Amino acid sequence: KFPTSGENLYTISLEESFQLGDQMQIFIPYEVAISDDNQVGLFKRGYAVEASNQTEIRFLSATKLWPYHAKSVFPCFDDPSLKATFKIIIGRLDGQYRSLSNMEIAKTELDMDHEGWVWDHYEETVKMSPYLVCMIVSDFHNDTIQINNGTRSVSTWAPKHDIEQGRTSFGTRTVAKTLQYYEKKFKMNFPLRKLDAAVVPLFSSSASENFGLVTYRQDNFIWGPGTNTEGARRKVAQVIAHETVHQWFGNVVTCASWEDVWLNEGFARYLQFWAMNETIPEFEPTQAFVNDVTQLTMKLDQKSSGYTLKIPGRYAGSLVYGKGASMLKMMEGFLTIDVLEAGIVDVYLQKMKWKSVTPEDFFEAIQETVEMHNKTHLLPPETTIKDIMLGWTITSRSWWIPIKIVSGNDLSNTENIWLPKNVSTLNYTSSNIDTTKLLMVNPDATGYYRVLYDEKLLSLIAKQLLDNHTVISSSSRSQLLDDYFTLAFANYTSIETALELTSYLEKESSSNVWTAILHHLNPILNIFTQNKGALEAFKNYFLPRLEGALTIIGVRQLEGQRGINVTLRAQLLKMACQLGMPACVEYANELMSHLEADPQVNP
Repeated sequence: KFPTSGENLYTISLEESFQLGDQMQIFIPYEVAISDDNQVGLFKRGYAVEASNQTEIRFLSATKLWPYHAKSVFPCFDDPSLKATFKIIIGRLDGQYRSLSNMEIAKTELDMDHEGWVWDHYEETVKMSPYLVCMIVSDFHNDTIQINNGTRSVSTWAPKHDIEQGRTSFGTRTVAKTLQYYEKKFKMNFPLRKLDAAVVPLFSSSASENFGLVTYRQDNFIWGPGTNTEGARRKVAQVIAHETVHQWFGNVVTCASWEDVWLNEGFARYLQFWAMNETIPEFEPTQAFVNDVTQLTMKLDQKSSGYTLKIPGRYAGSLVYGKGASMLKMMEGFLTIDVLEAGIVDVYLQKMKWKSVTPEDFFEAIQETVEMHNKTHLLPPETTIKDIMLGWTITSRSWWIPIKIVSGNDLSNTENIWLPKNVSTLNYTSSNIDTTKLLMVNPDATGYYRVLYDEKLLSLIAKQLLDNHTVISSSSRSQLLDDYFTLAFANYTSIETALELTSYLEKESSSNVWTAILHHLNPILNIFTQNKGALEAFKNYFLPRLEGALTIIGVRQLEGQRGINVTLRAQLLKMACQLGMPACVEYANELMSHLEADPQVNP
């Protein structure tokens, strides 16, 4: 019988007693409607294609079961901790349509009761959580690459016109390169013989990491030179890196509860940057972590009230993606990347593969690694990784805070100290620190906190920025500016103090620094457009600094130029044109003239 209210049980009455050790096969008749308007569970989607000089509407059917929609498609214990193998059979019209699923097709049989229909029988899946099952029926075409000496295939399935126009080529090659990178990095081969990417038109999600069959929204996979921007190319590589790392962290090792989804999503957000450094190094992904993760997450987190990574009784929201990644970055900061990587790859992944995990499982794996590498001195005395990190993941106002200080004229002196939990003030003295010279706290923003300096220390930092800003790393400069503008808007310091730190910007050419400052300046500019006097003051101060940066990287994009300077130039030109920079306006008018003369050519 079906469950009564609140029981969440399905009761089966037996004619005979069931003895210990007996095995029973249960068959449950089950029908589900294909949804037209809700893209979760089993749904149908229409999309337009150009065929024979007219627009046609084609249809596909697909599933999206993450996080808890598997039970709406087939009877199951729809919980990430309960893994099983699945035998999938899909019926379809023969000819125009074909099916896809997690594994490869073992055989196809005619449906003797329905003319023109066939049944695709798929190989039994590896052990996995129900939400990772995926089924698609479509008329998609494919773009395939063989890797690992032909033992594994990487395929993209997409509407025919996207395949024929080569708009899946970059994505397919990036999946292949990313997959091979992670296999080597994680010291574990991808456990299936194929990895498919299916481009679902108008997909409601960014992507979904189904085992062996990842579904992507079009704008997160389709890319073509001369049609799409460099920023779009970076985004495609980023989403692919995220979804591919899930094939290990999320699919092989899975959070036991959606309360701890950061064990899936935080890991993927953190580890995606490893692969991006391999696939798109021209975008300097490591330096972008501070913008894409740390600063974005802190902005979201400051709006919450004591938001932790674990929310009892329900699926934790999107904030945990970035906050989980930020916790791993912080662990990297106080353990070193070598120790953290060894813990993740050599201990955690190897011990917990094909299992469901809790935060304690991860913390114990890292603790084992710390002890194995004789690095316990990196932790506070008589304290474990679990002691430190539970404060960040479960409790909201009781933290062990790792504080790194760099000092000296070249910031070469390093001190690592801990602010104990439940302690708000700490006096610290060291013979290695000279407070009359340059000093910075939380270099490269590995710690998940903001820093406010006293007047004397801040003046030394401001002077260093003017004299030679490169002594301070770009990630440190980026976080310094983000901290001060955020704290100024929260009335912890003055806006004049924050602005003083921008005096040097005409010499700044690092994307992660400008991304941070423009994030704060763009809303101000939008407000000032309503006030002529304020706008003129804003222009007089910031336009020379924009012009200086654009002089370094060049106002005009050179033919064939790719990567970080292209996306940075676009950010700078947007504000420079708003402020009426002559060279920017001239360049914009020139590009518009080219476009008007030949609309088919992207200038």
